[in-house]
Amino acid sequence: MRLNRQQTVFLAACLCGLLGADSLVYANLSPYNNSKYNLYGANLLEYMKDGMEDTSITEYYASDMEQIQTIMENKSVRIRYCDCDLNDDGLPDKIVILRSSFHTGSRGDWFEILLNKGETYIPVFGAAFGLCMQDESMTPAGEVSLLESVHEGFHDIRVCPNGNEGLLTYINGTYDYEVLQYDAYGTVSHRIPQYLVL
Repeated sequence: MRLNRQQTVFLAACLCGLLGADSLVYANLSPYNNSKYNLYGANLLEYMKDGMEDTSITEYYASDMEQIQTIMENKSVRIRYCDCDLNDDGLPDKIVILRSSFHTGSRGDWFEILLNKGETYIPVFGAAFGLCMQDESMTPAGEVSLLESVHEGFHDIRVCPNGNEGLLTYINGTYDYEVLQYDAYGTVSHRIPQYLVL
């Protein structure tokens, strides 16, 4: 059983009380911190790691990978991800890009945002974006940036696929995507909702 942060803090406090503070040698209670990893404004595609080496990622996508191995002719699967804390709760959420014959199409690879709920992840956004080159290492061709601005307790995310600039904003339990268009003065003149562009 995996403990969330509050349960871990409570357990550590109980151990300190029972055994004495000197008996508790080490407890990693530090929450995940975006500032510590310099994530604000950085291109998160540059920080992405191999998802096949992360147990939580492979467990989450196990049924997808099983379907690919069973149904699809091309059985290759590539997963890249980056940890970041979207709602400042101290738990690392995941921004994921999947490439397979099941997930990738003419618009690009599958881009998904997974919210860490302690013992599981829940999807709060998913769409096909052209963010990586179609090479073996999935070289970044676009940009994904975590912003310090917040809506409903969740950080906004700037996404630049296929030469477009868009904004992901958390509204009513999910992220909404809008393509941004600028006027001659550099200010946003139009916001085009996702269903009109994807």
